[in-house]
Amino acid sequence: MDKRTITETIIALETAALDAWHNGNPTSYLDLYSNDFTYFDPVHKRRLDGWHNIKELYESMRGKVKRSGKRIVPKCTGLKKITSGKSFTAIGR
Repeated sequence: MDKRTITETIIALETAALDAWHNGNPTSYLDLYSNDFTYFDPVHKRRLDGWHNIKELYESMRGKVKRSGKRIVPKCTGLKKITSGKSFTAIGR
């Protein structure tokens, strides 16, 4: 798979997950995370380690997030940076 195809695939997965999230459904994001995923959020005093802890947080928000419109802004074009997990900014409207 070439870099462009990989990039387009990652953006498509992120877009689908964000669409679901904006309709109160965190499942698409949970489906993307590995069991040993770590979640950092400035709202929380501590990081969350492990898929089950993140699922618990997301389930507490299920149905509460409602937003229309979005824009995905790629921050880089290098594959190395795109797969780092810090490659996109989602801007809701």
